[in-house]
Amino acid sequence: MWGVISAMAVPVILAGVWLIRLEGRLNTHERGCEERQKRLDERHARIEKSLDELHTKFDRLIDGRLP
Repeated sequence: MWGVISAMAVPVILAGVWLIRLEGRLNTHERGCEERQKRLDERHARIEKSLDELHTKFDRLIDGRLP
C-alpha cells in the first residue's frame, strides 16, 4: 500500500517542482524581454529626435537661413 502511494507521490511532487521552476524561468525571460524592449524604445526615440533635428537643419540650409 505504502509502496503504491510513494510511487505515485514522487512523480507528482517532481512535476510540481518542475512547474514552479518553469514558471520562474518564464518570468525571468519575460522581464528580460520587457527591459530589452524599453531600451529599444528609448533608442528609437533618440534616433527619431536626431532625425527631426537633421531635417530642421536641412530645411534651414535649403532656405538659406543657416549661418
